[in-house]
Amino acid sequence: MTKCPPSCEQEIELSVSVLGPTLADVLARVPNFEGVSVQSRQNMASSIRTLCRVGNRNPSLISIETRLIRNIMDQAPSTALDLSPSHWRNVKSDVRRAIRLSCLTRAGQKCEVPLTERWQKLLAKVCDNPQRSTIRRFAQFCTSCQITPEDIDDQILHRYQAFLEATQLYRNPARSVYVLAWAWNKHVAA
Repeated sequence: MTKCPPSCEQEIELSVSVLGPTLADVLARVPNFEGVSVQSRQNMASSIRTLCRVGNRNPSLISIETRLIRNIMDQAPSTALDLSPSHWRNVKSDVRRAIRLSCLTRAGQKCEVPLTERWQKLLAKVCDNPQRSTIRRFAQFCTSCQITPEDIDDQILHRYQAFLEATQLYRNPARSVYVLAWAWNKHVAA
């Protein structure tokens, strides 16, 4: 689990942009990532530049807003630069990691809210580890919003999807909520 280094607690100096923080801002922070090897920092910087080339955009013109980054990664023609599928996956992974470590956004930050006793009891019933993880992330969101397991309905799932759309870089939020609803119905509502 990655936490923002203490240096991120300081005032953030960003390039002046109506877009908010951009990939140029992330790129400027990469050399200062604490606890990250030189090779990893070089890979992240290279991946940011590669994503910009694939998208044919300047890093200062690419906002790190989660929806935009997801769209660029999903729609970018990686074949334009003759990148292999595995290289393209590495580029996307490195860019996501750099954004997360930059602390310029909440994207990718994990929620570390201790679960209430009700949520802990509910999770104890779920044996399937991937589904347990899916429900646990949802339980942490609900706990932070003071929502009990008994309060769960479609409206809460819509709130959770909005939260994921604002913070999730790695997956499709609608798909994540679909998988959650399936796991919930299988293990909890049954």
